[in-house]
Formats: sequence, structure tokens, C-alpha cells
Amino acid sequence: MTQESLLEKYKKVSEAVEESWTGLITKVVEVTNTDYYGEEGIYGEKQGIAIYVKLNSPNGEEFDIWYNIPTALQGIVQSNIYKFEEKYGKIPEKGMEVDVVLNENGFFEIVI
Repeated sequence: MTQESLLEKYKKVSEAVEESWTGLITKVVEVTNTDYYGEEGIYGEKQGIAIYVKLNSPNGEEFDIWYNIPTALQGIVQSNIYKFEEKYGKIPEKGMEVDVVLNENGFFEIVI
């Protein structure tokens, strides 16, 4: 691959940072943070859900994200699952369409 083609590829990819997409939730699985990340978090083991999404894009990229499920009232409004429900009207489920962006670290995430 030539230097020019690498730069052209970079240009196309970098322009995608400003875009947003829609995605389809393909699977929602109840799983602990230990099972999802492979290690216990600093706050111990937490229950949550893994959400699997396929983008409605030319390449059909797929990604997954983990949300904890709060078990106490304190902090619930700051949880991602609560924010998700506020935006989309219900908790995540297979077949839902969601908005997706690249976050500041370059990973896909669901807009909440």
C-alpha cells in the first residue's frame, strides 16, 4: 500500500468521527461485570446487561456495551440504563433501533 492510499484511507475514516448512525440491537444478555470484562471492577461484582448492536452502515460494524443495573434508588438517575429508558421509552431489547456515535475514545456507543 502506498503512502498516498494510507492517507486517503485515514481521511475517510477521520471524517466518520463527525457522523452518527443508527443501529439495531441484536441481543441483550444479563451478565455480571466480571463475566463481561473478565475481571471484577473496583466496586466489586455488579449485575448488568450486555447490549449487542449492528450498525446500519455500509460495513455493518458490530459492537457491544455493558450497562450496570442499579439495585438501589440512590444513583439510579445517573445510570446508563435509566438514561437509555428516558431516551428510548423502554429498557433495551432485541430489535430496537438506537442512535450510535463514536465517543471521545474512538469507540461506538449508544446515544443516551
